[in-house]
Amino acid sequence: MAESHESRSEPFAASAVVMVRPAAFGSNPETALSNVFQNVGAGDDIARRARAEFDGAVSALRDAGVHVTVFDEPADAGLPDAVFPNNWLGLDSDGTVVLFPMAVPSRRGERRSAILEGIAADGFALGETVDLTELERDDTYLEGTGSLVLDRPRRIGFACLSLRTHPDAIDAYERRFGYRIVRFEASLDDVAIYHTNVMLALGRDFALVGLDTVVAGDRARVREALAATDRTIFALTHDQVRRFAGNVLELRDADGGRVLAASQSAWEALTDEQRGWLGERTTPVVIPIPTIETHGGGSVRCMLAENFLPRTDRRP
Repeated sequence: MAESHESRSEPFAASAVVMVRPAAFGSNPETALSNVFQNVGAGDDIARRARAEFDGAVSALRDAGVHVTVFDEPADAGLPDAVFPNNWLGLDSDGTVVLFPMAVPSRRGERRSAILEGIAADGFALGETVDLTELERDDTYLEGTGSLVLDRPRRIGFACLSLRTHPDAIDAYERRFGYRIVRFEASLDDVAIYHTNVMLALGRDFALVGLDTVVAGDRARVREALAATDRTIFALTHDQVRRFAGNVLELRDADGGRVLAASQSAWEALTDEQRGWLGERTTPVVIPIPTIETHGGGSVRCMLAENFLPRTDRRP
């Protein structure tokens, strides 16, 4: 039987996020090999438009009452995917910092101690660091909450196996953090889906999931595991998945109210019924980021590293 939300004190949704403002944004030939959502494109104009979209996203989330800690990618770092920090960084409610193993060498430079120092300076308490990056030596990867879609209070999660999400790395995460991870395979346009969070989003009481992307042998098991969490399940079409309807994130505002962060593409891809159901239960924050989606191959959820860390007495 699945644990109830009340069985753990850990909140389901974060009230704070970490975001990285891009400098050298553009499509990455290394990540494009496994990311069917990414289209080729780079250059000063694309990077400029991505920064404008990023700034709009930060403003929208802050206006909705979400605490946003922003860092700038160093201008000379040459990190086209830096805008997606959720893949390398985990910030847990007991103060634990998790550093995740990344599949593509060009992304490993995104892990910067200055970001952790800045999070502490923003009034959050950092405790133990769990460094899983040694798994990279064995070509064993687990790219944060791209690879793992987690229900933290129930201590269960979902992982779509791919080049970037290796069973041995999942085993290591389960052993260290006490999760049970439901594993499956999924594809879109005959290409393995690179990250779980582009086809599955878990809200407190709902799941948006591209069930038809899951291979036939795993589909019933995934549906049953989701149903066991007592969520309303919304099955997404392939087109909705392509438009990032599965890449949304539930957050909390400063008063504990429910906020749903979604790109404009994702929100408009949902049906009237789906938008109505979600709009009755959350405050949707709809953010236009077409450049980031088109050339980065990720959407709003990918841009947000959830920050569950406890606060210190300092209040910046």
